[in-house]
Amino acid sequence: MSQTLNALFAVLLAMQSTAPLRKSDLVRLLSDAVLAPVELAQLVRRTCLTFAPTDRDRNDFRLLGADASLLAAVDDCDLRAHRSRSQRLSTAGRGCIAARRGR
Repeated sequence: MSQTLNALFAVLLAMQSTAPLRKSDLVRLLSDAVLAPVELAQLVRRTCLTFAPTDRDRNDFRLLGADASLLAAVDDCDLRAHRSRSQRLSTAGRGCIAARRGR
């Protein structure tokens, strides 16, 4: 019973958190199966992830019970993170060009 309470407590903390989920968080939430896949997908969409999932990660998530909505949320989060990195690099590049022109 204490294991169930620990899992429930972890889920409640994850749902209240606005911090991105780590891979270990996502694996734990999938393994404990306390949240429905749709609820877990909503959590991933809301908080995003701290890592860029590989094909192997996606396969592992599938084996742990991830459905299409969760995998789509993981892919969407990865796409948003990639866009954000690209925008930061683009902005940094424009700053370097402007600095060189000022010389």
